[in-house]
Amino acid sequence: MLIPYGTDAPVYHLPFTTVGVIVLNTVIFLATGMGQEDQYDWLALQFDQVNPQQWVTAAFMHGSFGHLIGNMIFLWCFGLIVEGKLGWYRFALLYLGLAMADGAIGQVPMFVFSDHAGQALGASGVIFALLVIAMIWAPKNEIQVFYWWFFFFVGTFDVSVLTMGGFFIGWEVFTVFFMTGLFGLRMSSAVLHLLGASVGIPFAVYMLQAKRVDCEGYDLFTQMGWSTGVRPQHFNLLWFMRYFVKSAAADPEGSGSQNRNQQAASQANRRPGIAPPTQNLSPAAAGASRQPANSPYQPLFGKPAAIADRDPCADALHHFTIAVQSQQSEAAIDMMREIQQGGWIAAIPEPTVLCYVKLLAKESQHDELLVPLQLLVMRKSRYANDACLQIAKIQSRHLHDSTAAIAVLKQMVPPISDRVSQCRTELLREIKSSSMEE
Repeated sequence: MLIPYGTDAPVYHLPFTTVGVIVLNTVIFLATGMGQEDQYDWLALQFDQVNPQQWVTAAFMHGSFGHLIGNMIFLWCFGLIVEGKLGWYRFALLYLGLAMADGAIGQVPMFVFSDHAGQALGASGVIFALLVIAMIWAPKNEIQVFYWWFFFFVGTFDVSVLTMGGFFIGWEVFTVFFMTGLFGLRMSSAVLHLLGASVGIPFAVYMLQAKRVDCEGYDLFTQMGWSTGVRPQHFNLLWFMRYFVKSAAADPEGSGSQNRNQQAASQANRRPGIAPPTQNLSPAAAGASRQPANSPYQPLFGKPAAIADRDPCADALHHFTIAVQSQQSEAAIDMMREIQQGGWIAAIPEPTVLCYVKLLAKESQHDELLVPLQLLVMRKSRYANDACLQIAKIQSRHLHDSTAAIAVLKQMVPPISDRVSQCRTELLREIKSSSMEE
């Protein structure tokens, strides 16, 4: 059993609509006999008619508690990512649009080409559409997953949105081919899931191309090296598969291969010197400015705002991200100082901080390194101990402040990995040796 429960995607808007949809699905499930009352079948997607009303209502109907709970868990995860970029009312419009498109693509062909038998219900088609949108908008972001297998294997792991989405879509494709080989092509849950996924693609691409959503250069197209909405001359399926396999097979320790992280710019490693925290942070929660009415996060309809119309926080974060992504250390340092002066440092997405750390470490900018490392410690992530170790090294070896280095090492909190513990012991021995020589 795999249960996604969180993400490291930057959440710029609280998930009001996602929570509201979950509550609405639950209320409707309880009010309609918990999937056992045939009198409510008219709300499901019936294949003997074309009824636009059912395109919406079917997305809020479920056949059992297991069906409902499973869908709502995945809706929470992918809704959090997508709504975090759009805001509640834009996400509500998107969700309804996806529901109608998914209902239409499921009902109309069955009415025209089938024997009209059967029905479909559930939010899984819309959820697969959101999954694909998240894959396109946030391919390198990570999802925290809880796994449970027969009480013997229980734990958590992190996986990129691209890898997880690819796994579920690949599984549905395999199921369709397997079932087709046995019984011939017919409507099934797997087919409906893939139809839902196909619905998400045009929505995701259109909103990127029309600048209705700002992924700050971390969307799939930009990360693959070509402009949003522009088909490259040499694009082919093999290229995309090579990109996906490279992302999925990334070294979990970040020792040289490309890793999973949506905000990791310019194919940066997952752990450039320190491992990245997985923490959601909204500008509002961090004390940064909220997006105003002229924010680049535009509604589904209407004229999008120009980049120059950003509020100061979003504008500074955008230019800082571009500087880090393009490996322009001096520009990145200047933008970091501007962000500090504006009081917006807490709004920097975690993976971008990690890329900044890697850039500064590569160019031995030790003084500048202290700021992002201290930010990681301040956020109290599960990787804060790695940041403490790096700060202590800088203070001891470059600033020659052994007292401060020891004080930082004492800030480490359990559990401390064997690697970090060994490095800390060696550094303390080095500090003690230097003190004796003095």
